[in-house]
Amino acid sequence: MPLRVLIVDDHTIIALAVGGILQKLGHSVIATVTTGREAVDWAAQHRPDLVLMDIELKGDMDGVAAAIAIKNSLGISSVFFSGHLDEETRRRAAEAEPIAFLAKTASTETISEVLKGIEPRAR
Repeated sequence: MPLRVLIVDDHTIIALAVGGILQKLGHSVIATVTTGREAVDWAAQHRPDLVLMDIELKGDMDGVAAAIAIKNSLGISSVFFSGHLDEETRRRAAEAEPIAFLAKTASTETISEVLKGIEPRAR
């Protein structure tokens, strides 16, 4: 079943590439935003099935803080998609109860495997 995904990444080229992979896998990208605050606002307004979240974002709210806010207020889970997956970051991000941590270099097959187990939210 296709997922409605919100992509949060402040690097346009990466966001476009990931969006292309998601669409190739049959999923729908509902929006791409560049800051944590935008992510929280978009998620509240459009209720995606999943947030694909970078950790380092511009602005005063990083991806971890945004994912925690989205999970706590809306119950929407995130997959962290980042180049910064050290143990300290993983510990801090655990509060968001992420589905997975993926490196930005993850293959299409790896992304597909992670997304296979996710059920779309009831509408």
